[in-house]
Amino acid sequence: MNLDLDDIRAAVTAGTITEGQAAGIMALADARAKGRPVTGDMDEPFELFHGFNEVFIVLGLGVLFAGWIGVLSIALTWSMKATAIVVLGFVGMGALALLARYFTLKRKMNGPSSALAAMFAFCSGLVGFGIGLGTSGEVFLTSGFAAASGSVGMLLYFIAFRVPFALAVVALGALGASFCFIAWSGDILTSPREFFLLSSSGLYGWATIVVGFLALGVAMMFDLSDPHRVTRRATNAFWLHIVAAPTIVNTIAATLAFNATWQSYGWLVLFFAVLTLFAIVIDRRSFLIAASGYIAALFYSITPEVFHVGSFALGSFLILLGAQWEVLRGALMRSLPAFPGKDRLPPWRVGSVEG
Repeated sequence: MNLDLDDIRAAVTAGTITEGQAAGIMALADARAKGRPVTGDMDEPFELFHGFNEVFIVLGLGVLFAGWIGVLSIALTWSMKATAIVVLGFVGMGALALLARYFTLKRKMNGPSSALAAMFAFCSGLVGFGIGLGTSGEVFLTSGFAAASGSVGMLLYFIAFRVPFALAVVALGALGASFCFIAWSGDILTSPREFFLLSSSGLYGWATIVVGFLALGVAMMFDLSDPHRVTRRATNAFWLHIVAAPTIVNTIAATLAFNATWQSYGWLVLFFAVLTLFAIVIDRRSFLIAASGYIAALFYSITPEVFHVGSFALGSFLILLGAQWEVLRGALMRSLPAFPGKDRLPPWRVGSVEG
């Protein structure tokens, strides 16, 4: 009898083994399979495809869906009625749900499951688009219905199939819907930068930061419930962090840098320093990835010479941080006093990492 990852997760859920024991078993099994030393559970897990066969299936699904969109466009040339759009959206959702029952629930494939989730979001958004078209036909309101419908459809899809990627689409759909409804209320953008400016007269920046912190809050709930990152809760958190990081970083950084003064730049550097510490504490690198682009832009806004020197320093820092992440995190966590939730964060090493 062979045990797989789902058996280990089920054992954790049933209380047969602890998350720490499960992490050790998974690390040992992975090391035996790949012929490398055991690294433990200190790395941030990320796996989009289990093998090249999944890439092959995703390619097939993409071609199939592109063909379906072509058929859809032909059908809509015959009848652009809102009812036809809604019906075609539901038909697509039903077909994709059947495919998800096989590739997600039975075959448990990562890549095809995420691809099917994105396609399902499109079809559920199509239903909302048809409803908006039949209700008023106003462009922003119709787009808002489409985004909201896509977000709700993805939430139902996540409940049914537990695909972590779907949560990122839920958050993005909510953000898109809020933008559309704000525009429908008469608040028209004068510059794309207003998407992230809290100091602007519009509500776009506030909508962005609210969605970002909501995504971060839910992500932390998942993270704190699975500190060893054994179950899918950790993957759920990963995709929510992917949305939370750029929305929070872009909004705060753009607002601080808007005045382009040395004082605002100083606050921006302080914000990035705090952000770096926060990312290390929660053991998530997505915030640093989102912030690195702003740091490079900050260097470029001064002089080209500063940009080149700063980019060299930034790249060196990121490489050092990635190579010695566990050591730095261990030192930081040991130096921090006890705070609520500290014992529920991912574990940290006491010693050093051997090369």
